[in-house]
Amino acid sequence: MSGQEGPAGNKELDMIRPEISKAIINDRVRVLRAEAKDARRARIAKALKR
Repeated sequence: MSGQEGPAGNKELDMIRPEISKAIINDRVRVLRAEAKDARRARIAKALKR
C-alpha cells in the first residue's frame, strides 16, 4: 500500500481526468432529461384522453 488510495481505496476514479468524467456525466444528464421530457408528454397525452 502506497497510501495514495482514498478511504474507499478506489484508484480508478482518480485516474479518470475530471473533464472526461464531467463529459460523461453531462451526457447522462442530457439523456435522462430527454427521457423525462418524453415521459411528461406521454403522461399529458394520457391525461387528455380521459
